[in-house]
Amino acid sequence: MPRGGGSGSPDWLSLGGSAWRIGACLLFALSYSRIGVIRRHLTRQVFSSNVQRSSQHARILQKEGKRIHVFWLSGFIFFGSSNGLFERIKTAIDAQQDEPVGYVMLDFSAVPGLHSSAVLSLIKLRNHCNEHGVTARILGLDRCNATQFSKGALLWGGRAASGVCQP
Repeated sequence: MPRGGGSGSPDWLSLGGSAWRIGACLLFALSYSRIGVIRRHLTRQVFSSNVQRSSQHARILQKEGKRIHVFWLSGFIFFGSSNGLFERIKTAIDAQQDEPVGYVMLDFSAVPGLHSSAVLSLIKLRNHCNEHGVTARILGLDRCNATQFSKGALLWGGRAASGVCQP
């Protein structure tokens, strides 16, 4: 005898369980995307590296440092969180009018994974940077994330690579 009353009707308990799981996944994705992946954001003017520089180079970095923005990222990046990343960096670029942003550095060393859908937002960020004369650099990619990023960035066949990159 078929489940759900014998007339071939759906098993409402099973459908309810499936709907609950889908809803829980959607709530998780929404909540996770609100956390944001930017762990830290500083300009080079207030952040100094451990590299010893000549006094001339140090003065140039101090003078031009406001134009160099460094973003340290953390957590898994998927479409929801990458769109928030794009919006935050876009706002930083658009808001700085007195000395326009010249460089955006994205440090991925604390990013465990990158979903292919996130690559589209990063391409959108690259295009926004190009339109505003900003040089964007991605740093600290592990081998797996670098592979995922390069597949999506090349847009093989007009679409980004699919799947999730896991270590």
